[in-house]
Amino acid sequence: MPKIVDHHRRREDLALLTLDVIKAAGIEGATVREIARRGRLSIGVLTRYFTGKDEMLAFAFRWLTEKMFDELEQLASTHAPGLPRLEAALRLQSASDEPAGIGLWLSLWDRAVRNARFRNEHRAFYGRWRGFVRTCLRDAVALGQIRSSIGLDETADLVVAAVDGIWLEGAFEPTRFTARRRQLLLRLLVSALTQGKSARPARAAGV
Repeated sequence: MPKIVDHHRRREDLALLTLDVIKAAGIEGATVREIARRGRLSIGVLTRYFTGKDEMLAFAFRWLTEKMFDELEQLASTHAPGLPRLEAALRLQSASDEPAGIGLWLSLWDRAVRNARFRNEHRAFYGRWRGFVRTCLRDAVALGQIRSSIGLDETADLVVAAVDGIWLEGAFEPTRFTARRRQLLLRLLVSALTQGKSARPARAAGV
């Protein structure tokens, strides 16, 4: 009787293998040949599922982000809407300081800058992440936690950029931006949102 292969599970396993190779060898070193070698697979097994390196990397990135959004959905089910949910999401997004994980994300960002197909995957991920943040902010407005005059799109962009910045500072200056300090900065960020200040830029004096 022929062996039944779970192709969905096989693609997920290959995505995880690809990410592990990126962590170890960098994104340029994550060639189809190297991924096959580290996974003790034939190149034919990989090309059965992916047309080449770009497709493998894009699928691995999509798999990684889907796992992240699964965690966000679980988080949303256990935290109240509005600012409590937003705070928990920000903690999740900035928590990792494991060097290999940081190197993985930096490699993926670099690939997004240089490769159009990968840039589209990256843009889709950030669109969903900003959407999650915006929903939290919208709920916070409805619950009276933030003034309704605040610009939600601008504030969502600011929050997402701040989280990336805090996380990157932790990657490059881990002794200054420890996990504890990163959490403090995120609490200050959320606290600033509750002060009722509009996200619109203030008008300069005399203008």
